[in-house]
Amino acid sequence: MNLRNVILVALVAGLAGLWAGVSLAEEEAPSEQEMMAEAMKMGMPGKHHEYIKAMEGEWTTDGTFYMQGQAVKSKGTSSNKMINGGRFLLVHYNAPFAGMPFEGRAIIGHNNFKKQFESLWIDTFGSGMDIKTGSCSEDGKTITFKGEWEFKWGTYPVRQEFKILSADQHKLTSWSTQPDGKELKEMEIIYTRKK
Repeated sequence: MNLRNVILVALVAGLAGLWAGVSLAEEEAPSEQEMMAEAMKMGMPGKHHEYIKAMEGEWTTDGTFYMQGQAVKSKGTSSNKMINGGRFLLVHYNAPFAGMPFEGRAIIGHNNFKKQFESLWIDTFGSGMDIKTGSCSEDGKTITFKGEWEFKWGTYPVRQEFKILSADQHKLTSWSTQPDGKELKEMEIIYTRKK
């Protein structure tokens, strides 16, 4: 068999294998109906969304922020509402900070497909969006988020923890990891339901 015939046989065999692979891939691909059913299932609120719902309502806030060895207090309010059919918690936080007005908004949800909590935060002190992902304790009373804070002088890993203390109180605590690897508590906010 000359070189030309060897190349021709290899080409035909390769094309046959490719054709078989395409046919197999088409047979294994889910139908449009199956894809729609799976998308609907992944989009439905479930038990993890109920954990977030525990933070819905009107709250007074009592915050302590730790800066350069000093504790700065800030009292305010938070209006939290479940949106999009119970899939996300929309947070509207207002509390003066160091004599300046401060407003923040968050969207907190659970991504059923990725099996993780997701959080987006924006506020009047920054122009960026703070995005974190997380998980919860088995009983759903503690949700822990991890992400990064980026500043001109560096990027710091951040851990935030929402802890349900009772039906009428929850707490948000935040820590950042410093360049020496030590975790530093940066803030703690107690949310108490308005009566």
